[in-house]
Formats: sequence, C-alpha cells, structure tokens
Amino acid sequence: MFEIISIKIFDYKYSIKSALIDAFGGVYDLREGSPISGMTRKIIIASLKEDPGIEDPEGKLHDYRDWEQIRDFANQFVEVLKK
Repeated sequence: MFEIISIKIFDYKYSIKSALIDAFGGVYDLREGSPISGMTRKIIIASLKEDPGIEDPEGKLHDYRDWEQIRDFANQFVEVLKK
C-alpha cells in the first residue's frame, strides 16, 4: 500500500539534473461517508484483509503514512533546490 513519488528536476538555466524517488504509505478511509466506494472499496478491503495484522478493515481509517520519511524526503528535495 504505497504511493510512489518521483520528482525530476531539470533547470535549463543552471543545468541542474536531479531525480528523487521514494515510496510513501497512503491513507485508506473506509469509514461511513468516505469517498471510496464501489469496486475500489471492495478491492481495498480485500487487500487489507490479506494483512494478518488487520482483522476487519471495514468502517475504519487506515493510515500508513510515515511522516518522518516524508519530512526526510522533503528536506532532501529542498537541498537539491539549494544547489
């Protein structure tokens, strides 16, 4: 359950070439009223049920984000922009 973030930078003025790639966990909101519905909801629930640590994914918020990893990635991106 990851979202892959890829940022490619090429600045013609300064000839900067760089690429940062990382995979971040996402958020699956399966609570009532959530915008996730239909087949997408069924696929996400089936996928979450395969995880032995999740008993009943229905009606819950599943947050797999690692904010420290996201901050580290953002800081690396800032450093690339500073060069």
